[in-house]
Amino acid sequence: MPFNVTRLTFERVQRIVLNEVELSLVPGELVGLLGPNGAGKSTLLAAMAGEFKSLDGMVELDGVGLDHLSTLEQARRRAVVTQQSNLSFALKVADILAMGAYPYPQASPAQLEQWLNRALTMTELVSMQEKIYTELSGGEQQRVQLARALVQCFAIEHYQGSAYLLLDEPLASLDPRHQIQFMQVLERLVCTARIGVLIVVHDLNVAARHCQRLVLLSEGRVIANGIPSQVLTSEALRLAFGVDWTVIAHPMDANRLLVLT
Repeated sequence: MPFNVTRLTFERVQRIVLNEVELSLVPGELVGLLGPNGAGKSTLLAAMAGEFKSLDGMVELDGVGLDHLSTLEQARRRAVVTQQSNLSFALKVADILAMGAYPYPQASPAQLEQWLNRALTMTELVSMQEKIYTELSGGEQQRVQLARALVQCFAIEHYQGSAYLLLDEPLASLDPRHQIQFMQVLERLVCTARIGVLIVVHDLNVAARHCQRLVLLSEGRVIANGIPSQVLTSEALRLAFGVDWTVIAHPMDANRLLVLT
């Protein structure tokens, strides 16, 4: 069943941050969440991650409202990668990845090893699995957090049949090469597993290149939702960001868009 957000409204300090937002995410789909600073992207992701207990509207995961699911039950259905990790323990990378399977303690050692190896390979971290997490760069730590979330998703998919992954601006600390690698991992993930991915992205061209569907927020409202060519229009981008954009077919790939200011 889909991950549904229905007429979600959220107010903070007498300011409406989300205004009757509608969104649906299904397994096998990579969706990019776009919008200017303050549009409500991180708040929406936090609401879908179960961080807010009092909301107007509904957030349903596998047909069940989040307010009816405990923290553990939510972790058994979806994984989250936040903007920053506050983990300060001197643990090995492999130990961090193993945390992804904590919601399912019944997993066998062989099954866990399979999930770890799969995640390490997908994120190109095999050679770093014995390194200490706190000694890594910010970009390396972000890749480890993705790998940890992948382990969790593999466990969820194994036991539940499908999973969801929510990522809040995970590309911010990555160089261009690893940004592309990160998005390619997500593309492979939705193609090879029953996992739905929602990612907050600031780079419109990265979103256009890698995401199957885009959701554009402005002032807490969804102003466009669809495939990249439907969302990345000059009119919608001007409305969201307040500046003029030029959107053209990519000169090296007619199936892609290029967004220019």
